[in-house]
Amino acid sequence: MSRRTVGLLTAVLVVLAGGCATGTDDEMAPPPTRTITATPSRSVAPAPATIPVGHGDVSPADVVWAQGGVLHVDGDQADLSPVDIEAFVVVPGGVFVLAAGELWFTDLTRLRGTGQTGVTGVQVNGDASLLNVVDTRGGTEETQGYDTRTGRAMRIGVTTQTPAQKRRGPGRYVVTTTADGVPSVVETATGDRVPLRGAPHHFRPGGWVGDSVFFGVGTDAAGQARHIVRCDIAARACSLLDQVGPGPVVFGTGR
Repeated sequence: MSRRTVGLLTAVLVVLAGGCATGTDDEMAPPPTRTITATPSRSVAPAPATIPVGHGDVSPADVVWAQGGVLHVDGDQADLSPVDIEAFVVVPGGVFVLAAGELWFTDLTRLRGTGQTGVTGVQVNGDASLLNVVDTRGGTEETQGYDTRTGRAMRIGVTTQTPAQKRRGPGRYVVTTTADGVPSVVETATGDRVPLRGAPHHFRPGGWVGDSVFFGVGTDAAGQARHIVRCDIAARACSLLDQVGPGPVVFGTGR
């Protein structure tokens, strides 16, 4: 007898043994349907391929500072309210402003969003031709570079400066403050101190706008900001630029 014949006889015997009984065998019932909920994979929008740039009347050679939503540029003012300026960098033709984790750009005539959110820091290189944007949208810090002339994304980043490097100017000078807050300038090649006429008795450095020109805020004995001060080391003199209102003074993150 062939294997096929045996299989058919077995099937017939199973049917006869079942008789005419009715009902459903639990073992033969179809299994219950299991519902599986799909969880979308986590995705983070990529950094923009381009960001706004401009040709406004501002450059890294200008003294720029901010209070609240007002940006001060060499005596002029640009009100960016309701944006509250937390940090900024000056580039040729405009200013990139950080507020509540979002990066904005202004050419001093209008304010535009860059599409960058979750931003924790901004930095520019020596000639402000390259912008570094640090964000944590993906859960970890990631850095994206941009050409500040074209707005295009770049692979090359900016090396973040240490506080000591920020005190050093692009030329041959280093600015420190004495115990009572007076600015003290040292020529690095010789170690000589350079006297400055009109230097405030209490001073907090803000940045550099040339090889021998730096600026900051003059404060009272309690540390309250009073005036924006510009110091020209070549001329060995400091001058008062703007009176400061209430509230913290913000300087650019610098180069």
